[in-house]
Amino acid sequence: MGATWTVSSQPEDEADFEKIGQAILNANPGDTIEVKSGVYNENIEVILPLTIRGAEVGMPLIDGNGYRPTILISAPNCTIETLNIEGAGIRNLMQELL
Repeated sequence: MGATWTVSSQPEDEADFEKIGQAILNANPGDTIEVKSGVYNENIEVILPLTIRGAEVGMPLIDGNGYRPTILISAPNCTIETLNIEGAGIRNLMQELL
């Protein structure tokens, strides 16, 4: 079993990171990332076998703002649970291609 990292979008909370992407980049295979309630405006790529889960009632929201996939999983054996995920899209991707 790996380490557990905490993420909070609220500066007053005690947490290891403010962004989920930061936690992923610092994690090792098998680690768990616990995301506290709040809104996370980011697009993340899960590049290692990790567990990413909401840590509290009220489920955290990951909002991709319509830019690419909100969560892209490119590693095997990943678990994503108790998170609200919205805002996936190709709006800006289409502009890049034109």
